[in-house]
Amino acid sequence: SGKQPAVFDYMFVFPMPETTPEEEKEFKKQYIGKNKSTYKEVLLLLISDEATKTRLDKLLTNCDSLQSLRCHTIQIFLSFVETIFASHGVGQDKRHRVRHFASIDKDEFFLCVSMGDVVAESLAGQSDYPVQLDRTSLGKLR
Repeated sequence: SGKQPAVFDYMFVFPMPETTPEEEKEFKKQYIGKNKSTYKEVLLLLISDEATKTRLDKLLTNCDSLQSLRCHTIQIFLSFVETIFASHGVGQDKRHRVRHFASIDKDEFFLCVSMGDVVAESLAGQSDYPVQLDRTSLGKLR
């Protein structure tokens, strides 16, 4: 057919939210009971930015199982990507794409992201990502 395969810059793979009673029991034993934490606290421990942590603490509801943590984690990543694109006004740029789908056996959730130069350069700049230049470019910098 001549159709080009989809190419993505990032692919995140999550376990599907559905859990078994055994998974719930093991997670609770390992992370909840052992540390006397709540499910919400377990998720918030993974967030380093205090402002983000405070916002999420207010938004996270029904956080009472491993299944709910998996749902919230997927939502957080989806929201993060959508926020990055919206903040750069890149809605019409076809290089910025988000696709998500379940695996064939329905046990994994895939989040695939492509971004154009505007977003990639902005994120690199915010993170003080070093830019590599060849020697011929040095004379052009002023």
